[in-house]
Amino acid sequence: MLFRSDVGVIPYENGGVYMLYQYRRANDRYFWQFPGGAGEVGETLGDAASRELLEEAGFVARKLEVIGQTCNEPGLVQLRTTIFVATNLVKGKRDIEHTEIGMKLKFFTINQVDEMIKNGEIQCGFALAAWTFFRNYLQSHKH
Repeated sequence: MLFRSDVGVIPYENGGVYMLYQYRRANDRYFWQFPGGAGEVGETLGDAASRELLEEAGFVARKLEVIGQTCNEPGLVQLRTTIFVATNLVKGKRDIEHTEIGMKLKFFTINQVDEMIKNGEIQCGFALAAWTFFRNYLQSHKH
């Protein structure tokens, strides 16, 4: 069975993360999400994550680490998403696609994201799964 591979990236710095607010045509509304998308032919997952991070959020990560992998709906779609955390961020130049025009980037503290989830403001299944992996990452990296 051949899975399509996507990537998602959580840009993390200064005790918080960057999220995108973008319109999703299939649901005819805006969602809070993390940068991500499909890998291109011949591209490694790490390269795809780096490209999506730069294109959508305008960051280059000096450190990119896999923190999880999910099959969002294995009964319906052959899609596997690898989730990365990006740290040591350097500002670069966004290069959004025409379908992403109007997409907004915003920084949130960890507590703010937790509250947004609790209040139902984050409804993207991928973002919720990625957040679970990210919270586990934070727990395992406590000093």
